[in-house]
Amino acid sequence: MKKMEKMMGQWETEGDGQTRQMTTPPSVIDLFYRAHIWEMEWFSELIRNQCFRHKTHIKSIVVLDLKGCGMKQFSRDVMSMIKLCIGSDSNHYPDSLKKLYVARAEPS
Repeated sequence: MKKMEKMMGQWETEGDGQTRQMTTPPSVIDLFYRAHIWEMEWFSELIRNQCFRHKTHIKSIVVLDLKGCGMKQFSRDVMSMIKLCIGSDSNHYPDSLKKLYVARAEPS
């Protein structure tokens, strides 16, 4: 994935040295989603290599620590971003997650 930087109203794509004018810059949700997909692809490749190396199937256990997060931090944009990432993960990486634990979630 190519890193994008904002430069005086334009967006420069690193690597090829060309500057392309975009009508609208990517939103924070778009950038977060792209970073999430990059991370999932990297993790998937890592797990695939380890499965091949050890000749077994490896699944991950994720611990989501929500200390300090309350309902006021979960705006409509944040919820749509979370739903987008969860939907993508369940469609493209269905066998990668064994368990998900949510820790220190504060009551609303």
